[in-house]
Amino acid sequence: HDSQATTDLTLSPKRTGPLVHLLGSGFSIEHTQAKLERPQTNIFYFRAKASSTLVCGDDPACVDREKYFSSRSLSPAAAVGASVNQYAAYGEDRIRLLRLELRPGVRATYDDLMENFNVAPRLAASYDLFGDGRTILIGGLNRYYGHPLLTYKLAEAIQPLIRETRTLDSNGQLTPWQVSFTADAVAHFSRLKTPYSDEATAGINQALAGGRLNIRYVHRYGHDEFAKTPLGN
Repeated sequence: HDSQATTDLTLSPKRTGPLVHLLGSGFSIEHTQAKLERPQTNIFYFRAKASSTLVCGDDPACVDREKYFSSRSLSPAAAVGASVNQYAAYGEDRIRLLRLELRPGVRATYDDLMENFNVAPRLAASYDLFGDGRTILIGGLNRYYGHPLLTYKLAEAIQPLIRETRTLDSNGQLTPWQVSFTADAVAHFSRLKTPYSDEATAGINQALAGGRLNIRYVHRYGHDEFAKTPLGN
């Protein structure tokens, strides 16, 4: 479930010498809710072992006098919910000087999941090459912060993965399942930096055959991305 409220303000053009300024600003609030449900415990069996004397009974992970699974992973049943609020504000100035237009700006965001205050600079530029609007060169330097990843908030609340093992005792009987490993839930995402990407663009917008051809090159480089690290076997 997602709800959002926004407001934008654009002032009338102002001239300072040869420059024409068009100032704009805005503010938004976004509330997102999510729920994850696992109605029953999921079990995955692995590591089959052979035994010619094995008696399984009603064990679903065992075949009489043939083989049994010695390991299993359990994802416990769960029903968890989480929400995040994000606040954003921006300001920009569209500056015109003859054939050149510059659009410097900045966007600031805060959310109660990552608990980080992020400031993203923005700059776009265009140049009317011949002054007739037919050939426009474009470029920009921008930073974009990732949207809060609510799935991580759910991962903090859900029960962690459990791994169990068993073997045959001296009488050839299966021993009870024993916990061998519990995966730590990924927690405290609010202590991490918000992932972001820096982006550089260059291109041309050309009038062609009654329409416009837009060619653009984008180079994007990510920073502070999340990565998974194995915690054990």
